Amino acid sequence: MSKIIGNIKKKLGLKIYNMARQDYLERVVGKLGKIVEQDDKIIVYITQKLVDKNGKNVCYELRCVGMNTHYDKSREIIKKYKLAKPVYFVFDGIKFDCFVKLSSYFSNVIFKNCIFDNGLQVFHCKNLTLENNKYHNWTDFYGYGNSFLFGKFGELTIKNDEFINSYENKKYGKNKFGVCVSATKVNIANSNICAESQGKIDIDAKEISIIDSIVTGPEVYLNSDSIKSSNSVLKSNNGIMIDNKNCDFTGDVQAPIVIYNGVDLNASDETILVSETDVNLKKARQKLLQKLCSLRDYCQQVNKNKSFAIQQQLDFQPISKILK
Repeated sequence: MSKIIGNIKKKLGLKIYNMARQDYLERVVGKLGKIVEQDDKIIVYITQKLVDKNGKNVCYELRCVGMNTHYDKSREIIKKYKLAKPVYFVFDGIKFDCFVKLSSYFSNVIFKNCIFDNGLQVFHCKNLTLENNKYHNWTDFYGYGNSFLFGKFGELTIKNDEFINSYENKKYGKNKFGVCVSATKVNIANSNICAESQGKIDIDAKEISIIDSIVTGPEVYLNSDSIKSSNSVLKSNNGIMIDNKNCDFTGDVQAPIVIYNGVDLNASDETILVSETDVNLKKARQKLLQKLCSLRDYCQQVNKNKSFAIQQQLDFQPISKILK
C-alpha cells in the first residue's frame, strides 16, 4: 500500500514539476508564438495573431527574451527546469504595418519573408538575421534612430535579401531609408542593400563580411577592424569612406570619392579595386608628391629671398652708381 502511495506521489510530483516548467517557459518566451522545444534549443514560431495582440500598441514593441543565466535567481530556476538552451524567435511571413522596436536579450531573432512598414529599430539584439523580407519606407520619421534599420547588435546577418525601399509612392517625398548599425560582427551574403534619398549605409563593427552582394547608398561608411569582401561591390553617388584597422580589405568600390584609411584614392566615379598594396603605393606617391611640393616651395622661397636681398641692395645704392 505504501508503495502505491509512493508511486502516486511521485507521479503527482512529476506532473506538478512539468506544469510549473511549462508555465515558466510560456511566461518567459511564449507570449508571441508557439513553442517547440528540442534537445539542444527552444524555437518560438511567431504568429500574426499573438504578435498583434501582445506586441502591438502605437508601434510593435517586441521583447524577445531568452534564458537569462546571468543572475543567480533565474539561473537556479533554469537549472531546475533544465532549460539552459539557446532560444530562437522565428518571425516568418509576419506583416508589420507600423514601425518595429526590438529588444532581444539572451536570444536569437530571425525575420524571414516579413513585411516592414517604416522602420526596424533595435535597442539591443544578441543575434539578428534578415532574410527575403520586404521593406516599405514612406517618410523620414522613425520611432527610434535616424535610419530604417538602426541599432546595436551582437551579430547581424543579412542573407538572400533585397534590402531596398519597395514603397510605390516613394518618388513623391524624401526619406532616410538606409542602414545605421553598430555590432560585433556583420555578415552580408547574397544580398542587395540599397540606401536612398537622404539615407546612408553606416556600419561600425569589429568584423564585416560581404559575400556575393551589392551595397549602394548616397554615402557609404565602413568602420571595422577586419573587412572581408568576395565577389561584391560598394557603390555611392557621393563618396565611400572605409576605416580598416587591420588593412585587410580587398574589394571593388565605385564612387567619385573613395577614402581608405585616410588616403584619397582619386576614384573619379570608376570601379576600382582597393587593396593594401594599392593603398601603400598611393601613400608612397602622396609622400613623394608632398616632398616634391615642399622642395618646390623651398626653392621658390630661396629665389624670393635672393630677389629681396638684391632689391634691398639696389634700393640703398645711389642712382648714379646704379646707372653706371
